Amino acid sequence: MDICDRVNDRIQVFTQPGKFVQELTVGPQTLGIGSVWQFVFFTDEQQQFLLVADGENNVIWTIRREAGLLIGQTGHNGRNAGQFDWLHQLVCDSHGNLYTGEVDTGKRIQKFLLANPRPTLEIGTLLANLRTAMLLDCLILDLIIYK
Repeated sequence: MDICDRVNDRIQVFTQPGKFVQELTVGPQTLGIGSVWQFVFFTDEQQQFLLVADGENNVIWTIRREAGLLIGQTGHNGRNAGQFDWLHQLVCDSHGNLYTGEVDTGKRIQKFLLANPRPTLEIGTLLANLRTAMLLDCLILDLIIYK
């Protein structure tokens, strides 16, 4: 069981009965309301990677789950496609597409679609350079939510 602790910039990992296993620190220099807003397991079979939504710094952190090692980040503050304004939610579908949801003044969902998946590319390499792999080689659809 993995739990977000936004204000303390960490993910805590527990067994099902509640025994503490490990703590993953994400963006410890973050001020304000913290860096760990939500996370999602990437869709690789072993679920080796976590993608963490950081709404304070407006980035997506990529973490190698087993070692707790930060291996990359993508995005920055802004209102254009591929940028984030109050990034709050992440979801991966079974095809590896990533959906992000923004709150407050962001009020939109973005879909990062793998346009040219490269099956020979090792998943760690793909995620280590998430910005290139998902933002440059992929089609980005910026979907606005209307009230």
